[in-house]
Amino acid sequence: MKILSWNCHDHFTDAKSKKVTPEDPDILIIQECQKKEYEEQKKGWAYHCWYGDGLNGEPGGIAIFSKDGYRLERYPISEFGKKLRYVIPYKISGRKDFTLGVVWTKGKPFGYTETVLMAIDEYKMYDSTILIGDFNTRSKNNKDDNYLKLEKGMQYRNFFNCDIDETPAFTFYRGLKKVIDDYCFVSEDIKCQVKSKTGFHETWTPADYQKGTSDHCPLIVTVDL
Repeated sequence: MKILSWNCHDHFTDAKSKKVTPEDPDILIIQECQKKEYEEQKKGWAYHCWYGDGLNGEPGGIAIFSKDGYRLERYPISEFGKKLRYVIPYKISGRKDFTLGVVWTKGKPFGYTETVLMAIDEYKMYDSTILIGDFNTRSKNNKDDNYLKLEKGMQYRNFFNCDIDETPAFTFYRGLKKVIDDYCFVSEDIKCQVKSKTGFHETWTPADYQKGTSDHCPLIVTVDL
């Protein structure tokens, strides 16, 4: 199973769709996708869903699309869960059922890392769970305080980072700023089933942002599920 997650930066246009669909993911997650764009792009996908709360007039949300064999159903969003902007849990039914938490943290009303950790506890996403998306960690090397705070909370809940490279690649570019914002964490029970983690890191540069594509590069994870 291949999952592709991408913060597309404001609009998921046809041109941006063509940037990632050749990767042929089984599940496609798009942060900062507007509802109208989701309606246009959902054609051809067996299952799909969009979530956004429109708070403060914000039009963007998270779109998720999946192929046949990966039926998706969003968990009911609890009242407290509405404050956890955004970590949205889905049940994925297929050869093996699992929980998929799609992430685009907003930093309000809670901090970026606190939002993720509280969402795990709120929805009891402890077993057979994949959390993937834009964590907004702003880490420079996965060794600074921003990341270590996240890692400590995730390890306490028996999650581990799929990216085990000694020198992890940047996933966010804007001007001279380069940081790691996008991650995939999986629960301990599927740790050994992660086959690979790749992105567009070899070819994605600040020029992609300047061309109007996105300041994030897509994140791709292949899992044996």
